Amino acid sequence: LGAQFPPAMAHGLAQVYLNRGNALLNQGDATAALEDYGRAIAIWEALREQLGAQFSPAMAGSLASAYLNRGVVLFSQGDATAALLDFGRAIAMLEALRAQLGAQFPPAMAHGLAQVYLSRGNALFGQGDAMAALADYGRAIAIWEALREQLGGEFSPAMANGLASVYMNRGAALSGQGGATAALEDYGRAIAIWEALREQLGAQFSPAMADNLAGAYGNCGVVLFSQGDATAALLDF
Repeated sequence: LGAQFPPAMAHGLAQVYLNRGNALLNQGDATAALEDYGRAIAIWEALREQLGAQFSPAMAGSLASAYLNRGVVLFSQGDATAALLDFGRAIAMLEALRAQLGAQFPPAMAHGLAQVYLSRGNALFGQGDAMAALADYGRAIAIWEALREQLGGEFSPAMANGLASVYMNRGAALSGQGGATAALEDYGRAIAIWEALREQLGAQFSPAMADNLAGAYGNCGVVLFSQGDATAALLDF
């Protein structure tokens, strides 16, 4: 079909590359995943240039997801500079969609935006920029807390896990800057969310969640011990 290849089909092809990249990453093949993410991004970027204002919110959201996922892999491979570029691209697209759609901005996209802010915060913190990391953690928290209030019982375990993760990471950043009291508050929020998830999910409470919960208790214990409260620290340890 060449130039007659319909945009809907191109969008579908890009979605397949994104999905295959996710599957490859789950199998531990990060190199092949990066290649598929790159293919998906190239197709959606070409569509964005071709369609202009007709580039749909669904396409933009998927393109942002591809940038997020590629950024996560790049960061895990030690390429923080390239990861930060991809996170920035994803944020720019999702923030533009949030401004465009207003109250119609879907919870799934809001969740994705919070995930990108969390990921960029982690990358910034890893590069030693604690203040910028704290700003991104705060943005992620604001989005997920708004979703928790909006969705109530429909606030998903994935969203709750993301919120707990960003509270723990913000706690670590605050602790590193001497904000022990604020760090303890954030660790406590993370623990409360993961404990609620553990009760809700039962056997479906994942090993990764359990590991993070243990880490939050450990971090809390370290701060308490540094404050001279050995009894409370021992309970958390």
